[in-house]
Amino acid sequence: MKPDYQKPIELVFLEVTRYLLEHEDKDKLGPYSSFSVSTEGGGLPRTAPSWLLDFSRQSTSISHDPIMFAITNRYDSNEVDYGQRSVSFQSQNRVLAITGLVLDTIEAVFELKSDETLLLDQIAESEILTQQALNKEIPLNDPRCCFMRLKRSTDIFQVFSCQNDKNTLASSLRQGFELLTSRVERPSGEGTASRHETSLHWFMDSVLPGIFFFVTNMGFVGLTRASVRKDDTVSLLFGEQVPIVLRSQGSFYNMLGKANVSGVMNDEMTGDMYRSGLVEKTTFLIR
Repeated sequence: MKPDYQKPIELVFLEVTRYLLEHEDKDKLGPYSSFSVSTEGGGLPRTAPSWLLDFSRQSTSISHDPIMFAITNRYDSNEVDYGQRSVSFQSQNRVLAITGLVLDTIEAVFELKSDETLLLDQIAESEILTQQALNKEIPLNDPRCCFMRLKRSTDIFQVFSCQNDKNTLASSLRQGFELLTSRVERPSGEGTASRHETSLHWFMDSVLPGIFFFVTNMGFVGLTRASVRKDDTVSLLFGEQVPIVLRSQGSFYNMLGKANVSGVMNDEMTGDMYRSGLVEKTTFLIR
């Protein structure tokens, strides 16, 4: 691609994104054999395609969108399609046609507040919804039943922290969470409680506000920074590492952003389920 300083930035980003999507499996693009097409807004005009990567938001030290993944290609090109990304473009390259699976639709959602009292109430509500979601079942003759094996027993802290308790930060947050929500008695001496609470207060003040908590019809629980609402579609686009939330607009979709969904955070399972014939792939038209 030759530099052309007369081109609008939006057009430059569109051409680069299209090139990456069309050549990622052929040229490997150095260490990058795949990358996320999910972007959560930024400086691009509202008229820009919702799937368009805003490269001006990329940081070398902080994980801003667009996120690029240095992963290896797991699939032999001589084998059958196990769920590899397949894309094409329509309407003068402004509509992205990309293959994937429909996981579920959002049934309940709310945005986490910055006020600590309100946030604690929301955490309590989230805990109830999470338990109800875990216990929710669908009929065995429902085509989506195969997804139910992906549901995992998890507590609300694991949902909000998006991690386990093995690292030091998560462990400190866990203890602070249990103190603040009165799950354990306050320990005495040496400011232990204060230290854990300080860590948690930072998490609640800086990380959680603005995140949307949601539950799907089948009972999957997730978090996203995208402004999602009831009936939005949680999709598993081939080539993506995490679920992507889409909003239906007739026969088209708008891409809202990526989501962390408990039990559905590994794109390998999409290929496995597709290969086993448990689900059919869909071509999403995203504009």
